[in-house]
Amino acid sequence: VSALSLWAGVIVDRIDKRRLILLTQTLAMLQALALAILAGTHVITPSMLLALAGVFGAISAFDLPARQSFLVEMVGKEDLSNAIALNSAAFNTARVLGPAVAGGLVAMAGETTCFFLNALSYVVVIVMLLRMDVAPRSRTRAATAGSLRDGIRYALDLEPIRNLLLLLGVTCGLDFQYTTLLPVYARQILHAGPGAYGLMVAAFGLGSLLSALVL
Repeated sequence: VSALSLWAGVIVDRIDKRRLILLTQTLAMLQALALAILAGTHVITPSMLLALAGVFGAISAFDLPARQSFLVEMVGKEDLSNAIALNSAAFNTARVLGPAVAGGLVAMAGETTCFFLNALSYVVVIVMLLRMDVAPRSRTRAATAGSLRDGIRYALDLEPIRNLLLLLGVTCGLDFQYTTLLPVYARQILHAGPGAYGLMVAAFGLGSLLSALVL
């Protein structure tokens, strides 16, 4: 997925971002629906879960850069800073409310219900994207290996970007892995259920939201 992300950034710059996001959101909805059906019928296995996670990772490799760069096309460069602040606030607010609600919902209705609701939530995003009227932008040349090399060379030659990428790499490699261990920590260390786990995840979102407001 990491290698795919490099090519994804090059490709995203050269195609219609709204159509790409429509495609990735539709695929993500189908992935979520498959997970819900497999979980609901009790036929899911660890290998199936791993495969679905890989599919979602591949989708995200294209979806994340497309959504972030689509922000410029929606609002224009003159309002970009305000749009980024609003987008960050909305994202972190969702990180607070989503896990807290989901944790309680899992405790009351089970994981399958959450999986189906997650799949259903993509419908709203897809409908909103279809209703958007965004002015078309001119496209650059087709993606090539040379374009990827130029992008890597530019990032490595520019010290602020190089340092930022290094910082992000260390952070993602050493810090963000806590999300994998949180369910085990909640169950085996705290002897708590899904509700407590949801609140733990929401606490990280609250910290991010407060940091964004302070900055």
